Amino acid sequence: MRRAIVVGRSAAVMEEYAAACAMCAFDEVLVVGEMGAHFPDRIDHWVSFHVELFDHWSARRAAAGFAPAGTFWGAIYNGRRLGASTTRCQPLEYVPCVGGSSGYMAVQVALGPRACSHVVLAGIPLEAAAAHHDSALPWREADKYWATWAEHMDELRGRVRSMSGRTRAALGEPTREWLSDQN
Repeated sequence: MRRAIVVGRSAAVMEEYAAACAMCAFDEVLVVGEMGAHFPDRIDHWVSFHVELFDHWSARRAAAGFAPAGTFWGAIYNGRRLGASTTRCQPLEYVPCVGGSSGYMAVQVALGPRACSHVVLAGIPLEAAAAHHDSALPWREADKYWATWAEHMDELRGRVRSMSGRTRAALGEPTREWLSDQN
């Protein structure tokens, strides 16, 4: 059994992350997009559609005194690697992606190449009202990205659970028992 946590960007992300970590130790920590510049703990995998921003975000992370990330992940979308030549951050890996936000892409990394059996979402409610950790404005793109999640829900159920929002309502909330389940 391998357990992963995907750290998103909602306003409550750090509280959700702490609550999830109180349930178990995670084998893999995947952080989404710009959150990596602010996230104080280890980042095993930094995931974003916006590979061209990894250099900038990594510099901000270093300036804050945080340890560097392990592996950077970009998307193969519609057959092409997004931003392949726009970053010096290494190692840089790619995962085929169907859309659904960088959070969904991180789930694909956790379930696919990282072979995790249990994935917890922290700070990925996929609701406009939840906003982002660094902005009080609603996240207007939430509904657009939710369509991809909804389309792939059967692949996620039983393997992914969420700490909040629409993803928690659809996938369920993680529990200590589920996180220790060997199936």
